[in-house]
Amino acid sequence: MITYQTPGLAGGTPHLERQSLRIARFAKKNTTPSLVLSSPRDVLHPQEDADTISGVLPNVQSALLPARYHEPESYHLELNKQISQFL
Repeated sequence: MITYQTPGLAGGTPHLERQSLRIARFAKKNTTPSLVLSSPRDVLHPQEDADTISGVLPNVQSALLPARYHEPESYHLELNKQISQFL
């Protein structure tokens, strides 16, 4: 299970391309259901990263959460809901 995302994963730098290849290799071996969550305005974990990860994992469920720092209550409610439904 991927527990972090690298900022700008979908970008074009060699380091980030290597990271993307690692995720693709991992995805080929992974059949475990995965949950990829993303939130708008998250500069550390851009939506493009979540889209890239979701695009390579074979058994993935994706969800968009409210903006964490702009709507904290809604964010936490939706986060708990998505995790509960996934489990």
